[in-house]
Amino acid sequence: MKKYYFLLASYALFSFGVAIGQPTQPANPAPGNSSNCTVVGIGNVPLDQCPVGTSIFVSNFQGGTYNRGNNGNNLGTGAIWRFANIGTVGGITVNAEVTVNGSSNATLTNMDDNSASDQAGNPVADFFGPVIAPDVSLNAADRRGYVQFTINFFQGPNNYTNPITLNGLNFVSYDADGNYNTAGTSSQTWFRETRVAQVYTPGNPTVLANGASELIAYNYTQPAATSWTGFAGGVYERSGISRCAEVASSFKYGSGTAGRNSITFRFGYDFKAGSGYNVGNPGRQYGARFGCYNFPNQTTLPLKLLSFSGAYRNQRTTLSWTTENEQNVDLFQVERSSDGVNYTVIATQDAKGSVDKTDYLLTDDLSTASGTTFFYRLKIIDIDSRFNYSQIVLIRKDTKAINGISISPNPAISGTTVTARFEVAAASSIELKVLDLNGRIVLSQQNNVYEGANSVVINNLNRLQPGMYILQMKSGSTTEITKFSIAR
Repeated sequence: MKKYYFLLASYALFSFGVAIGQPTQPANPAPGNSSNCTVVGIGNVPLDQCPVGTSIFVSNFQGGTYNRGNNGNNLGTGAIWRFANIGTVGGITVNAEVTVNGSSNATLTNMDDNSASDQAGNPVADFFGPVIAPDVSLNAADRRGYVQFTINFFQGPNNYTNPITLNGLNFVSYDADGNYNTAGTSSQTWFRETRVAQVYTPGNPTVLANGASELIAYNYTQPAATSWTGFAGGVYERSGISRCAEVASSFKYGSGTAGRNSITFRFGYDFKAGSGYNVGNPGRQYGARFGCYNFPNQTTLPLKLLSFSGAYRNQRTTLSWTTENEQNVDLFQVERSSDGVNYTVIATQDAKGSVDKTDYLLTDDLSTASGTTFFYRLKIIDIDSRFNYSQIVLIRKDTKAINGISISPNPAISGTTVTARFEVAAASSIELKVLDLNGRIVLSQQNNVYEGANSVVINNLNRLQPGMYILQMKSGSTTEITKFSIAR
């Protein structure tokens, strides 16, 4: 079982004062299974150790002591802890000072728990292992929070005055998991951990994970002009501070001029409320260290295509899409087909490279195109020339108005593109929700739509069980609904 720490009344002494803002909500959890645990490294190298001959900095966080800050409140904002001799680089001793920068909706209850163990019961005292709890009991409302830390590096035995710049840092995060309401599916209600790091330059740090990761890319800007990149954890609980690759990731920092003498990061949580889902305010044990991590199928956490939709009016198709976490994306190619089989590139759009939500808009003139049905898709090309395709948006050159909202195909078949069609009188942002027959929201998304007949792809239906559902579309004060079913 995961180690939980339940907040006692005495912890009210460790308040953080003014919170520094609640971040945006991450995307829905990814599918997973608590029995999946990949712990085999590459070749004969253990999963979280460096190959022989490498010079990557490996840390050991033990024996930390409170040093100063915040009038003796050793777990409050401004508190500074010292960790002596956390490792060596080229024979030079490295020491660390860890500063508690602040918090949002969260409380730090332990700076570094050296009694923690991994999923096999092995001690992991060398991990940096803070314990963080929500600041209130979680039950009726969605809530997100975090504690923000900065680690500064210094050189020389017991020296905290001479900074040292470290190249090629690899900050490995373990056991980013959580749990979900057993009365429903993981797409309904959950509690999960979040881990993000401050972005210094585009792609620095790069977030790496295993190909079968249960982590979801999580990026936002907050406060203004400060960007964060990382992930929201899975909702399938592991034991201890799990080293399982499915819930581990690493923040890889650049070398040379991109070397770092400090890093800033946030460890936190994301709670999605639901009927009868009360988790209280349990303390979660976090775990991280500097070193190597040989993912069996290493990859960057991929671009998140949050939405892709199209609208038709006056012989023109307006395509719009919204992305997140573009740090490894080079460009988008927009492809069109009249038969759904043979596609032609009609436009190319350079990626903006942002980790935040980014909107794109493209207009396709169909006045000289023959046919009445057109298929569109995005080819998303990475900087290393790898690519993948989006789902397909279907546009019909209808002459009659669409009444209400329709969904096609219905029944929806798992693994196929499912599209909602409707008309709006003006460009706006709409909210689509999928509800079960008990009225619980099981999926939701937002899309930018444009005047005319719109076609919007419904995301993540593969996460739902077969059965009957209700699709609700809200545009301003107007709400449209339709029933549909999911079949396997």
